[in-house]
Amino acid sequence: MHSSRHTADLTSYPARQDESALLLEWANDPEVRAASGNRPRIKKADHQKWFSRILQDPRSRLLMIKQADQVVGVVRVIHIDTYHEVSWTVAPEFRHRGIGRKMVAMVTADLDGPLRATVERSNAASIKVARTAGFVLYKEKNGILYYRRS
Repeated sequence: MHSSRHTADLTSYPARQDESALLLEWANDPEVRAASGNRPRIKKADHQKWFSRILQDPRSRLLMIKQADQVVGVVRVIHIDTYHEVSWTVAPEFRHRGIGRKMVAMVTADLDGPLRATVERSNAASIKVARTAGFVLYKEKNGILYYRRS
């Protein structure tokens, strides 16, 4: 489940242990925290436990996305029973350029079975990514939007 993909301008590769700090930096970016319901900053130790667990989980793919020579984002795919849960983050300096939509489209293009994604109601950028990637809203609960794609 750990393979690389590419489109005309994006490539992906499995995340490496030495990229943990970069992903923590993105996760703690003020725009990401605000779009995550203003939850507290993620502690380094908690992030490192999560990151190591994801890298070792055979059901998970954590794919770094590059454009030219720059890492522009990450897409996480976790196989859960009968579907794939998809989540994404675009690097702060590459936001609002349509990269999120391209990243999600590239990574999900060859996934078998239904896809799901959850997005905070306040996260307008990720709502747009989900919609343009073909996800359909099927439920909202406590400020969380639940999307699926068949």
